[in-house]
Amino acid sequence: MESKQLTRRRFMQASSNMVGCAWLTLSLPAIGAAGQEAMAAKNNSAAYRVLSPAQALAVDAVAAQIIPTDDSPGAREAGVIYFIDNVLQNEQAHIADIIKDGAQALDAHAQSLHGKVFIALASDQQIHLLQSIEETPFFELLRFLTLCGMFANPSYGGNQNKVGWDLLGFKDQGYWQAPFGYYDAQVLKIKG
Repeated sequence: MESKQLTRRRFMQASSNMVGCAWLTLSLPAIGAAGQEAMAAKNNSAAYRVLSPAQALAVDAVAAQIIPTDDSPGAREAGVIYFIDNVLQNEQAHIADIIKDGAQALDAHAQSLHGKVFIALASDQQIHLLQSIEETPFFELLRFLTLCGMFANPSYGGNQNKVGWDLLGFKDQGYWQAPFGYYDAQVLKIKG
């Protein structure tokens, strides 16, 4: 039987969950604004605002390994790189620095191991390299932003042409409504 007493571990878990939720709640307007700018940037093939072209290529290649293209569209087709670039523009500078510095370090690491930048490596080499950094703040943040860009509402800039929703089988409906009389039938079952 588990004790209902609040332990230090439970307190820390609850506190970290609340901090994460608070950060996400406070960041939603910025993420929304970034998404609208990202959609416009992708549609106009605009230059990146935060990432250099080399950083953008590395970030895009990592996102493409996180959600690859196979018989269905992946992160590239969803325009995740534009979503990420615009989120970085509207976030605190240290978040952008984690991604920018991480992309440069990834290319430098690939160069030292294989004599090529990350995007020029074969897919299995990219995966092996990513496995070695999967617990770094760079990879964790990039994985989170990739998922956001892939599955968010397309009005936020990623999930172009709703490819993420199609992948999940999500039907884009304005609202859901039970059939006429459904609630009355439920009440009758309870009473009867």
